[in-house]
Amino acid sequence: MKRSILLFIALFIFSTEVSAENRVALLIANGSYKNFASLQGPPGEAEALAATLKKIGFDVKLLENATREQMLDSLDDLTDRIKGKGGIAFFHYGGHGVQVNGKNYLIPVDADIPDERKVSTRAVDVDEVMTSLDASGSDASIIILDACRNNPLPAGAARSASRGLSVITTKPRNSIIIYSAEAGTVAQDGLFTPTLTEGIGKPGLSFTDVLLQVRQIVYKKSSGSQIPGEYNQLFENIFLNGTDKTESKPDLQNASSSINPEPVIGQVVIKTGGIQVSSVTAGTLRFMEKDIDLPAGAVLPINNVKPGHYDLALKYSDGNTETRSIEVISDQTTDLAFTRKDEASLTTTRVAAVKSYNKQDLSGSWSWNESSFIHTMTFFEDGTGNYIIKGKYFYERSYKFKYTITGDVLLKIDENNSQNPDKKEKSYKILINSDGLRLTQSDSGYIMLWKRVK
Repeated sequence: MKRSILLFIALFIFSTEVSAENRVALLIANGSYKNFASLQGPPGEAEALAATLKKIGFDVKLLENATREQMLDSLDDLTDRIKGKGGIAFFHYGGHGVQVNGKNYLIPVDADIPDERKVSTRAVDVDEVMTSLDASGSDASIIILDACRNNPLPAGAARSASRGLSVITTKPRNSIIIYSAEAGTVAQDGLFTPTLTEGIGKPGLSFTDVLLQVRQIVYKKSSGSQIPGEYNQLFENIFLNGTDKTESKPDLQNASSSINPEPVIGQVVIKTGGIQVSSVTAGTLRFMEKDIDLPAGAVLPINNVKPGHYDLALKYSDGNTETRSIEVISDQTTDLAFTRKDEASLTTTRVAAVKSYNKQDLSGSWSWNESSFIHTMTFFEDGTGNYIIKGKYFYERSYKFKYTITGDVLLKIDENNSQNPDKKEKSYKILINSDGLRLTQSDSGYIMLWKRVK
């Protein structure tokens, strides 16, 4: 009987040690995308992280360039490796991610996602990761998402302007969730995960201390543009590479009834808004001590702006400045328009109103550079006193229109060869001087400056 009791105690001690030392990791690294921009960093970074985790006792499974089915299967496998054994579960994802309607998704390498409506069925919901870890019964969970990049969906698709990942609402018990950049912001490639790997390799540090060092290094190397974010719900410090023997560990199984844990303060999340700036005339926009060049007719979205009052100024080439004030509201995008027209050119056009342009004035080909895109056009007389304008847009689409010129007004003629004065957007003021051929829309003042092709 005594021998049986001793055997039972030995088996109990042995099983407790195994449970305490059980360390399981799943790393998913997606880089070779078929329908999105390839990422060079994730596979190599994950291999380095896997090597470090193996050195400190983790059972690591590394999945590179995975399909959606492979990613979901690997989560099931992670649950099975932890279930009934306890210990630490470690999950790391590197690759494209996207937030849609406040939910985060990890994008498989073979995913074909033309717009946001297909994301939920063709990507992996981050909640699947959280649910798997919660179901595993791990003593503690570490979840790391290095996917805080710009929205990777096609620019022409129906998509939001959301950047990075959003705050995760489903969280396993006794867990910590780490973003490579704060929620709602984007991260530089090749910075966060290598820094984290180096920190984990340092002995004697708690995981919280590792993250503190990582945050400082990433902030410094990114010149303040990137700050890793976290949501910490750990009840205790975790030591991955050497433990502090004096560290006390609470009984998590009975935590709700036997202890009153102190509140754990997580990351402060500030809701942000946006501004959409437009300008009739080219100029330099001044916003939050930054200068941004705006072409005529440009529209500039500014996202992730802290709610509050802002003054924006647009300085024009003639030295004049137009100032606008705006209130930014969280979860809203506010339009701000600079409407000043190029008075100098419009005045010159009015002075030249008696001018009647002819074949010699308009001869040759003309080009117009719009935000680095080049359009071309050539005037041809059609024998009836009118002009045919032929040209190409930057994307090689050809066009051909018929116009009449009266004084300094260029007026489009419709397909029935009758003048169409009601369509003001097709009526332009003409001015030809040493700068080139200037066309000004009669109703909006929008200006196009064409240069003669030599």
